Amino acid sequence: MPLPLPSLDDRTFADLADEARAMLPALCPAWTDHNPADPGITVLELLAWLTETVIFRLDQMSDRNTDAFLRLLGGGRRAGESVDDAARRTVTGLRTLYRAVSADDYEELALTQWPSSPEADELRAAGGDAGLARVRAVPRRDLGAADASARRAEAPAHVSLVVVPAASTGRLPVPDPALCAAIRAFLEPRRLLTVRPHVVGPAYVPIDLGLTAYVRADAPLRSVAEQIAAAVHRWFDPLRGGPDGRGLPFGRDVHVSELDAEVSRIPLVEFVEDITLDVPGEPDRLVAAAGVVTAVRLDRHELVDVHLPGLLVCAPDGTRYAPAPSAGLAGSRP
Repeated sequence: MPLPLPSLDDRTFADLADEARAMLPALCPAWTDHNPADPGITVLELLAWLTETVIFRLDQMSDRNTDAFLRLLGGGRRAGESVDDAARRTVTGLRTLYRAVSADDYEELALTQWPSSPEADELRAAGGDAGLARVRAVPRRDLGAADASARRAEAPAHVSLVVVPAASTGRLPVPDPALCAAIRAFLEPRRLLTVRPHVVGPAYVPIDLGLTAYVRADAPLRSVAEQIAAAVHRWFDPLRGGPDGRGLPFGRDVHVSELDAEVSRIPLVEFVEDITLDVPGEPDRLVAAAGVVTAVRLDRHELVDVHLPGLLVCAPDGTRYAPAPSAGLAGSRP
């Protein structure tokens, strides 16, 4: 189906003649005979006919003119291609994102066009994995800097693309250097001339979590402890965690209230108390109210590496179960 072309002017002979006659009283008040027999009206109608002819010719587009316009747009007909097909291909190409200008552009390019790019094909041919699960573009930051203070500082003209691979051999998904280099090569021709892009993996903030869960009398303490650990790690999972099950959002602060709600949903758990949060070596991340830590701050590119060194499950009869680091709970810090 050919692309519909707009009509540049749809006025007809009758429209032009009526418009001209309507102007006569203002332009020439002494001209009062507007009948077709008047010679002046005859000339007016002749000019209206000529104008309609010019308008019709103006609204026609020859194949030669179309080819010229398509070449100006970076298209043009290929061998054996019709004008309509060339126009459709060129317009579709104009509507396809290529240049990365905003942070959203970097994310869309990485998720939609990177998988089918020549750089991704080359990486797969070399035995690498080009799959991406999530990305986050952080403007005005050089997250590839070796110095921690430089990574935190504002960096004009820099943009960092944080990528989470779809597959990873470790407990927490991080991209290998080959994947980052290939994506960086993919972005090179698409960046603005003055922008310096960086491709990095997410920064995982280690958080020590402690809580006391009170359970029903018939609850097996070890089993409940395993369910609590699974629920906590599922919430912080970078691929399947968070409120929508598509991964904990980048930079989402960790709140005690959300952890309380997640653990309280577990069957056999009556209520939760004494939830504690700690970031080893980084006390400035802690948010406290009335001397009690209520949240942990995260930066825009950070995710969570949670550990459970302070998990305690209590039964109504006073029996307690505190899993040891060797109990097999994922993420428990030895």
